[in-house]
Amino acid sequence: MGRNCLVIATVAAFVILLVGTTLTLLPEHSTIPWVPRPMTNSTQSAQYSTGSAHALILTLTLNSSVLSQGQTVSLTIVERNALDGRNNVTSSSNWAFEELGVGPCGSLNYHFGFEVLSGYYTSAFTELDSAQKVQLYQPGAYFCPAMLNVASYSFSPQSDQADVMGGCDPEPCITKQLNSTSTIKEYWNMNRFDVLPVGFYTVVVGDEWGAYLLAHFAVNAPGAPIRINETQLVQVVSTLGPIPPINPGGPTVSITLANAGVTPITYLTATFHFSSNSSGIPTPAGPAFHFNVSTSSPLTPGQSISSKETLIGAGFSLFTSYPLTINGTLEGGIPFTATVQSWINPLAYLEPNTAEGFCHGPTGYDSCVGDGFASAEVFNCSSEAATSSGCSWRLVESAAPRYASEVTVWYPYSGYGEPWNCMITESGDLGNYYGAYCISTNATAFVVSEPAPPPAAG
Repeated sequence: MGRNCLVIATVAAFVILLVGTTLTLLPEHSTIPWVPRPMTNSTQSAQYSTGSAHALILTLTLNSSVLSQGQTVSLTIVERNALDGRNNVTSSSNWAFEELGVGPCGSLNYHFGFEVLSGYYTSAFTELDSAQKVQLYQPGAYFCPAMLNVASYSFSPQSDQADVMGGCDPEPCITKQLNSTSTIKEYWNMNRFDVLPVGFYTVVVGDEWGAYLLAHFAVNAPGAPIRINETQLVQVVSTLGPIPPINPGGPTVSITLANAGVTPITYLTATFHFSSNSSGIPTPAGPAFHFNVSTSSPLTPGQSISSKETLIGAGFSLFTSYPLTINGTLEGGIPFTATVQSWINPLAYLEPNTAEGFCHGPTGYDSCVGDGFASAEVFNCSSEAATSSGCSWRLVESAAPRYASEVTVWYPYSGYGEPWNCMITESGDLGNYYGAYCISTNATAFVVSEPAPPPAAG
């Protein structure tokens, strides 16, 4: 928070900055190679849509999001007019992605198309451009229908029916429903068709006006896990602990996960493994962390969520990597699992500036942070912190009053996302606001903390 120095005695090797107006760093272990577990087949259909230019709506419907190997997935693409009156739209060539089509002849006389990628991808263009495309058609010559030189489309009101104009006499050249259905269960593998391999697939749909959308389906073989090594579905935002009050039976730890994909998550748990059995297999450390998500209240893309558990009898070293197993289910019934190396990040607590006065921000002295809960400043103003004005609190060391600082805290405050549950600003860093982690000590008081940085080298 504008500090040039931090008071830390016993922690080692990692920093995550407070979320605020400065750069926020995620830990390296937030990159997760996913290994989804065997899935239960689902006949649930999935529909995706996006707004296109000229008041058009582009929609893709999949007949199922989870298939057994050898089953067929059906893709139906529709582009319809969202207006109550006719909609005359000039043809364009502003495709977001090249080589989209509805068959081996390309897009034919449609103004949209699709392709299928092997893997689970998000909307990042760099990801999609480097993705492996599934070869759906046998290479060779095809007898394709005549292609119109389309100049414009005249859509009927609230419909996918359109008159296609292209210099015909008389116009229109044709009147057609602008929808297309394709079925897929095999791909061209060198010299023959084979069933789609087990795994996740991304369907890319786009139109000639630049609109595009992504959808996903998975192919499952009973007993065979899907292996996805290059993608992220979830990020580990933070693992914090021990969290006061200290429990003599075992540490209390908070884990925060974020949905880094494009599909809502409807079930989510995480389990730490601090030791292994005689065969070298990691054993669970205490109960699983259960995150409060469901089909009616999913974790949507970009959102984060926290879960806190007391790990009775568990022991761990700070900043030491341990296996963290994450299990979940994507909307549509696609289960996944992953084990990632993670570590517990200790907390540092706001305390008054010491006699040296070395905690300094751009506009004056700041509070310091230390690793001792017992020396943390206690803000005895919970009711004021809950108001729109916040609690303004003066932090002063009796032996060094000249280094005093003032901190304003809003608690609770959820604007920065979990795990941050309060917001602060300081007299030494005026104009900047930061997310922090506040811990109530009783009904009227709390302390302010943040993830601890590593000790100074040497």
